Amino acid sequence: MRKVTGLWMAVCLALLVLGLRWHPLWGAALAVGGCAGSSRFLSARPGRRARRFAGRPDGAELAAVMEAADRELKQLRLYADRIADRRTRDAAAALADIGGRVYDELCRRPERIPSAGRLLAARLDAAGQLLIRYAAYQEAGLRTPEVLEFQRRVRGTLPGQRADLERQLARLRSSPETGSGEADQETGERLPEPEAGACGTGIRSCCQ
Repeated sequence: MRKVTGLWMAVCLALLVLGLRWHPLWGAALAVGGCAGSSRFLSARPGRRARRFAGRPDGAELAAVMEAADRELKQLRLYADRIADRRTRDAAAALADIGGRVYDELCRRPERIPSAGRLLAARLDAAGQLLIRYAAYQEAGLRTPEVLEFQRRVRGTLPGQRADLERQLARLRSSPETGSGEADQETGERLPEPEAGACGTGIRSCCQ
């Protein structure tokens, strides 16, 4: 967060000084103020989430689990918007939508968070990692057979991941008395991975 804040401050200052030709002192003051406001906004939600569970002995654990799920959900939505292929983008957006509904349901059923919340975060992370790779290949302009096959397999996988979340949501709503356990276990479906050589030069880090 500190690196992002510092970078944002530098960008703001450069735009104000060079683009608008403001005096450096005025530009610096406004950049610092804008940065402080942005940091306060970004850190506000975790505080509210912690207060939501403050009355429970396991409140800190629940808040941490839901923070992780929220972070993965934001990442999924961010990369879904970057996908150029409409079919893939729509499938990713639908997956993010049902993920948000599972998240909201867990907020109403905190006793299910320890197991179901971690499962939600894991599923959102798995989908998000696929979209990060998909977007990286897309934005690098890679069109190798391996990349095209990977992207095709992602398109075929997203509906199944959405169905997993829909089943999880149905279980949460229909069996609120069920504790963590078999009802919250993953299906074990294997997610697609890029084939060897799919990264190409200059984008190998996305395959790590």
